[in-house]
Amino acid sequence: MIADNLRNVELTANAACSGWKTFQVRDAALLKVTGDTDIVTVTAGGNDLESIAILMACVPAPESVECATAQGVAIAKLTDGSLATGLGEIVAAIKSKSPTAKVVFTGYPLLFDPAHPFAGVANPLAGVLNQVIAGVAGGTGSTYVNVAPAFTGHGIGSADPWINYNPANPLDSANFHPNGEGYRHGYFASLASQDAFVVTAP
Repeated sequence: MIADNLRNVELTANAACSGWKTFQVRDAALLKVTGDTDIVTVTAGGNDLESIAILMACVPAPESVECATAQGVAIAKLTDGSLATGLGEIVAAIKSKSPTAKVVFTGYPLLFDPAHPFAGVANPLAGVLNQVIAGVAGGTGSTYVNVAPAFTGHGIGSADPWINYNPANPLDSANFHPNGEGYRHGYFASLASQDAFVVTAP
């Protein structure tokens, strides 16, 4: 929503919802995007990896069989093409409503500080997820914005985290989403510095 303060950028709809998978984001795009839409930013894919199952299995026991099984499910979805297909359907839905709209995919930060015991599980998955998102963006004529560098030094467990995490409640809906600093200095700064808001006339 900070983007609405930029000159010539008018935020007309926010269809974001915590916990959604790619098919739900696709359906929201069909409802919210109009023929006058110029830019659509999309952050999607993490929930398709059954991230809650990974958290429940791996946070208490990163070396357990249950954790390895949950990771295997995520890796399968990253490599079998299903996630890429879902992301591509989001682009198709947007273009079906506004053929000239610029679609901007934002990646994910590496959630945990490298010293955190869960970093070895979560961060590599986020890295592969970002590769898949970037590949879909490139293959669909969309723009990919890498936010991970902006979050360096600000993961969960760092001295100055930009990501919400309540260890007492792994199912807290705010968990693993950016806090105010994360949105301002992580996502928005990355979008602005990588020219995501620049629309080229068709």
